[in-house]
Amino acid sequence: MIAGLFDSGVDITHADLAGQVKASASASCVGGIADPSQAVWSNDVIGHGTFTSSMIAAAKNNVGIVGVAPNVTLAMVKVAVDDFNDPNFGQVFADAFVCAIDWAIAHNWDLINASLTIDPFTAPDNDTFCSDQPDRAAIVKIVRRAVLEAARNKTTLVAATGNFFTDLGNLDEIIGGTNCKQLPIQSPRVIGVSAVGVTRQLSFYSNYGFTAVDLTAPGGDGLIPNPANPSTTASGQVLGAVPPGSLFYQAAADWDGQVQDCTSGTCQTYAFLQGTSAAAPHVTGVAALLISRFGKQTPEQLLVKMSLSATPLACPPSPYDPGDTGQPATCRGPAFYNNFYGAGEVDALAAVR
Repeated sequence: MIAGLFDSGVDITHADLAGQVKASASASCVGGIADPSQAVWSNDVIGHGTFTSSMIAAAKNNVGIVGVAPNVTLAMVKVAVDDFNDPNFGQVFADAFVCAIDWAIAHNWDLINASLTIDPFTAPDNDTFCSDQPDRAAIVKIVRRAVLEAARNKTTLVAATGNFFTDLGNLDEIIGGTNCKQLPIQSPRVIGVSAVGVTRQLSFYSNYGFTAVDLTAPGGDGLIPNPANPSTTASGQVLGAVPPGSLFYQAAADWDGQVQDCTSGTCQTYAFLQGTSAAAPHVTGVAALLISRFGKQTPEQLLVKMSLSATPLACPPSPYDPGDTGQPATCRGPAFYNNFYGAGEVDALAAVR
């Protein structure tokens, strides 16, 4: 089976990922045209794709970390603009996303991890697509068609909700538009994932909302250090593999989040980071375990299995505003399904039993 990622590339030389990425199933789709050149898709100057890949499948090799599904085969389609001189640096456009869906179907991916939000081609750059914006409405239709085609081929897309502490189920009122969505998280047949920290409460940055959240998973929360790891105040975040020269590794120095493991003779680099980008690959990893055990499945079959085995999480008291945004959130619904956590926190062992 193949658990693939739409991301910023992947460092295939990192000890936790070496030999696990299928080159023939990987490419770059930046610009909307598939380029299978390994030199392009395996170059991860941002570090995001290496980080998310390690959440899914970092090897159990006595180095660094262990992923949720450490023996799974990975693939990568680079979709994020990674030219530092490009004003669109870091963005993901619909042409790259649809190109990536076509590639994933053609190369028989089982899973797609999309720790991303599709960006609009036009201002304002608010990552939101409303039906009363003709140019953006067309993008919704194109993305929706691509995602449905993936699902028809039993290629399941797991997506992150995003990191702006926003109620995605109430975008019309927030944006002042009609039938507003963020993509791909609010496309049909997508499994949406919010983030929690060590206390299992919604992370201070995590988006939420009915129509978006199906499950939650560890994404870290820098406001709540992990008492089991007092070595750094960054321990409330999630530790993952990153290339040493990447933007993410360099940035992690600002919060004492850089880690090196030199036990193998060559120092491997890691970073404590946080975001729904870290939560989504935890769910993708559990889905990979399910497919490995029970065979290829539809998105609905995977979601049912993970939902029934998830740990229900009750709503915290409202108003909820741990990041002091001044725009507190309201959690609605019972522990077994609410707008913060969906069906609850994904549980790998319970899912495969």
